[in-house]
Amino acid sequence: MICCREDAELIGEWDDYYPLPSGWDKLGEGDERIAYLSPDGIVYKVELTVNGANSTEYFNICKIELMETVENWRVPKASLYVIDKFHSVIAMEYIQGTGATFCESTYRNVSCTCNEFPCVGIEWEMIGELWGVTDLHSDNIRQLPDGTKVLVDVTR
Repeated sequence: MICCREDAELIGEWDDYYPLPSGWDKLGEGDERIAYLSPDGIVYKVELTVNGANSTEYFNICKIELMETVENWRVPKASLYVIDKFHSVIAMEYIQGTGATFCESTYRNVSCTCNEFPCVGIEWEMIGELWGVTDLHSDNIRQLPDGTKVLVDVTR
């Protein structure tokens, strides 16, 4: 289990108009969620809408963890905390790494642009098919120094 319920409730109920609690940082904001980094180095994704993005992501992470492992690929450890019947917070390990190499051939019917062999576009397409994930791009994949790629957003 990642983190603690108290931190999930604290940041999940935080009003974004006020300064963050001491030691907390805002990592980014998307259409559906805001991501925060706790003083303990845990990422908390707080839903902005009631569409269930955190529940979906947690379900997908659990599903992927039950599948056969793929060499040099993984998802972060995570826990889901239901704050109330309208929203939840997902806590996950913070992945320090670089953005993974991207190839235009992943999304477009174009020739390889990554100039790697084998083309990373093929690898990403295989992972997408195997794991049932469609939102594969360099912002959602972090690469560790050992070459392992970690899919940090698994909502789609």
